[in-house]
Amino acid sequence: AFSEFDLRMRLSDPLLRAAGPHMRKLHATLGPQTTTVLARYYRDCVMFAHIERGRDGPSSHGRGQQISLFSPAAMARAVLFALPDRVLRGLYLPHAQEIASSGLGEDPREFRAHIKALRERGWTFARSVVVAGRIGIGAPVMCDGIVRGSLGVSLPEPMQDSEVERVG
Repeated sequence: AFSEFDLRMRLSDPLLRAAGPHMRKLHATLGPQTTTVLARYYRDCVMFAHIERGRDGPSSHGRGQQISLFSPAAMARAVLFALPDRVLRGLYLPHAQEIASSGLGEDPREFRAHIKALRERGWTFARSVVVAGRIGIGAPVMCDGIVRGSLGVSLPEPMQDSEVERVG
C-alpha cells in the first residue's frame, strides 16, 4: 500500500510535475555525472522529494530524507535565504545554537548579514557537505512569492570556481 501511495504522490505532485522538465534539462546540459535534486520545504528542514541520479551519482540519500534547514548543504541554504524575514526571526531563537554552529552567525545581526549575502547571489553552493567529493548547487523554488523548496544539482569534484559560477 505504501508503494502504491508513493507512486500516486509522484505522479500527481504539482511541484514535481513542474520541476521535472527543468531537472531533465539540467541533467542534459551538465552531463551524465550530474544528479539533480528537488527538495521540499518541510517544517524546519528540507526533504528530498525527487532525485534523478547521473552516472556514478551518489546513492546514499533518497526520497524522503531530511536535512536541517540550517545545514551548510546548498539545498537547505537555498530555502533558508528565500524565507521571509518574519519567518527567519521566528526561527532564530529556538535554533540559535544550530545557526551558530553551522557558521550562519553568532547573533541575530550576523545571521541577517549572512542571509542578505545569500539573497544577493540568488543561489548557493557547498563542497562535499551531503556527499564527499561532490559539489552541491541549489536555488529556491518559489510559487506565488512563497518558497516551496529548492532545486539543485550535485556534480563531481574537482570543479573550478568559474564553473561553479556558470552553473549557479
